[in-house]
Amino acid sequence: MRATRRSSLGFFAGLRLALRLARRELRGGVRGFGVFLTCLALGVATVTAVGVFSAAVDDGLTRDARRLLGGDVQFTRTHVQPGADVIDLVSARGRVSHFARMRTMVRPATGDVPVLSSLKAVDRAYPLYGEMVLESGRSLHQALAGQDGLPGAVAERELLLRLNLRPGDVVGVGQVRFVITDVIRKEPDRVTQFFGLGPRLMISLDALQETGLIRPGGLIRFGANVRLNNGAGPDAAESLMEELRERFPDRGLRLRTYRSSGGGLTWLLDSLETNLTLVGLAALLVGGIGVAGAVRSFLAGRESSVAVMKSLGASRRLVNTIYLLQTMGLALAGSLAGAVVGTLVAVLGAGPLAARIGVPLGYGLYWEPVFLALVYGILIALIFAVWPLSAVGRIRPAQLFRGYADPGSRRPGLWAVLVCLGAAGMLLGLLLLTSPSPRLPLGFAAGSVISIGLFWVYAWVIRLLAARMPRVGPPHLRQAIAGLHRPGASTGSVLFSLGLGLTVLVVVLLADGNIQDLIRRQTPATSPSFFFIDVPKGRMAELEQVALAMPGVERVDKTPTIRGRILEINGIPAYEAEVGKGSSWALRSDRALTFAGPRPEKVELVTGDWWPEDYAGPPLICFDSDIAKDFGVGVGDTLTVNILGRRVTGTIAATRDIDYTTGGINHAIIFSPVVLERAPYTWLVSAYAEREAEPLLFREITSQFPEVIAISMREVLEEIAGIVADIGLAVRSCAAVTLLAGLLVLAEALRANLRTRHRDAVIFKVLGATRRDVMLALVLEFAILGAAAALLAAALGTVGGWLFVTEGMDGRWVFLPGTLAAVVLGGVAATVTLGVLGVRKSLAGSAWPVLRNE
Repeated sequence: MRATRRSSLGFFAGLRLALRLARRELRGGVRGFGVFLTCLALGVATVTAVGVFSAAVDDGLTRDARRLLGGDVQFTRTHVQPGADVIDLVSARGRVSHFARMRTMVRPATGDVPVLSSLKAVDRAYPLYGEMVLESGRSLHQALAGQDGLPGAVAERELLLRLNLRPGDVVGVGQVRFVITDVIRKEPDRVTQFFGLGPRLMISLDALQETGLIRPGGLIRFGANVRLNNGAGPDAAESLMEELRERFPDRGLRLRTYRSSGGGLTWLLDSLETNLTLVGLAALLVGGIGVAGAVRSFLAGRESSVAVMKSLGASRRLVNTIYLLQTMGLALAGSLAGAVVGTLVAVLGAGPLAARIGVPLGYGLYWEPVFLALVYGILIALIFAVWPLSAVGRIRPAQLFRGYADPGSRRPGLWAVLVCLGAAGMLLGLLLLTSPSPRLPLGFAAGSVISIGLFWVYAWVIRLLAARMPRVGPPHLRQAIAGLHRPGASTGSVLFSLGLGLTVLVVVLLADGNIQDLIRRQTPATSPSFFFIDVPKGRMAELEQVALAMPGVERVDKTPTIRGRILEINGIPAYEAEVGKGSSWALRSDRALTFAGPRPEKVELVTGDWWPEDYAGPPLICFDSDIAKDFGVGVGDTLTVNILGRRVTGTIAATRDIDYTTGGINHAIIFSPVVLERAPYTWLVSAYAEREAEPLLFREITSQFPEVIAISMREVLEEIAGIVADIGLAVRSCAAVTLLAGLLVLAEALRANLRTRHRDAVIFKVLGATRRDVMLALVLEFAILGAAAALLAAALGTVGGWLFVTEGMDGRWVFLPGTLAAVVLGGVAATVTLGVLGVRKSLAGSAWPVLRNE
């Protein structure tokens, strides 16, 4: 009869029945699922907020791509003009706007200290897209026309504040005096310069010719933007770029279309999105433990109901389906709530955050990141819920009878294992599809599996040691140790929930602490006070003499420098070569080059040999070993570089290790001397001085050498520190969500054990123990659990932080014991506090209900 009943229900009929029964059971409310819903909502909200904000920025960059680049196609060249033939070709395709960019010192007419500025010179066609907005409301070219016989200039407000000037005042740029005629409110293509040294000063191209700043070897970029005729689309832009590349392969032109206008900013935002998404997923993983615990507790209270259904003929599949539908329905509800909250957070915070980092925002409904976050939440819930759910169908009707002996833990079925693996595979697949690099998702997956496995083994070892430990010492301590291994103990739940949350927090705090230490202590301790750029050949000895004669100046390092662009790698065009993403930046634009005869003292070779001091043969190269690895080249391979329009092919003779964190002079490419010693190079100088001597050194060099650009490393590091602080705040906020999820799961794990605690407390009181005795034993037990979880989290987090800093950042690791101590003490305090708060009510209860049921 029972077999007939089972077989009579088809798939859809059984599903309808399961849905009806699941809905009826949920009428009683979702009590006990608070942590389940909250943890899922927190994780999904974090992933949603990150995804929606990133989508809005991507949309803004895409919609305004032409304005952000300045045209449909842009080409630039360092040191020299692109050439009349290039201009003739692009002029036949559309309107052309010429520009030049460089850094220079702007001197107030009063003779005060000059300020580093990012100078931009434009023609009358600028801008081709967008609008240049000045505070007075007049046009840019009216402002650049000047007044009182002086050419005009417009500046950002920040530059005027640093110089203590206002419109109408006069400044010196090179050999020409300019009058500040207006203040820049909005520069249409400024966002493409995410990190810039010095506020903007804008002049006309004609005026730039008179300044004397255009000189052989000077670090200046000439370029042009092209607005194609008849609103041509991306295919026409790509076609023009390819034609320029084929027609002028040896010009060293940097070519871009509006599709790549974001440049390094897009790469930075994509990487940040991936990292923040992974932190949000870590919160979901921690919440998944809460999901498993909530489902297990819920099913423990439904065992009688399940036994009744089984006795009335319900099949195991029907029972499993009922509770799987209930759990997934609640998971969907929690994920939807998190998606709504995350979207609201992104909408409210997007404007201020976008303004802070200087990116445009799109406005629309971004369903893809919301859908992805929902899928992540559902998959995490399924992975952690299906394991305890698979055992519910094994409950027997005999459980209804008094004296029934529970067989103990029920192992999950094969279908549950397959569902877990399938959901985990889908989760990893989604991460790989949406991440710019497979390295981070794979590392996250491996780290998650290893961490969960280690915590499982760790919990088993602690229970085993507690069970075998001799019964010695004070009774409170013996009772606390016994509580770690007794049936129903919360040891595993506490270690997993608190431990995983603290592990993520430790990784984030140690990585952030190492970055801050690098910027604020390591680099300032080894970096120069100033870089002096574009020092002319004929004035190098004079500048060195002036600098070393000043009190407080410790040393001056110098190296010849010139810009060049890598054209080919082993004969393969650079734009076709497959290189690692970590070094793709070396091909995006021109790079600083140098040459040397004798090997410099600080050059540490990794492979190959340095050339003889009197070497005069074909060009040889000493190359950065990390870039060489990403390029797939080594000793004996060749690089072709465009230097001032000339193709120079050099053979790699050696590779060297470069520590860029020192802040000193480092060039990725060093040529043998014959190639460049007759080129119109300039000198790059780094000066090391005591802090008190820096103002005088800056004033003397900039006054006696007005053509030299002075860059303060202190100001550079402060600007970098500001950017890192903003990014660190976002990452720490996501890590705090992970920790909050862990604390919620911890509180639920301790609460789920209150029934057993109350029974034990009653028995202890009957046997003569005081409330203080019971509380002390529990506090010791909670403290042991918190310390155990925090210590393993500190160890795993330290390993994770070390790998991130040394492998991901290629930096020097600094151990931060204060941070680890704070995390360990915080973990102990959190466990004890939540545990005590949970058991106080239980200890205050009456003993009669417990004794009556015995």
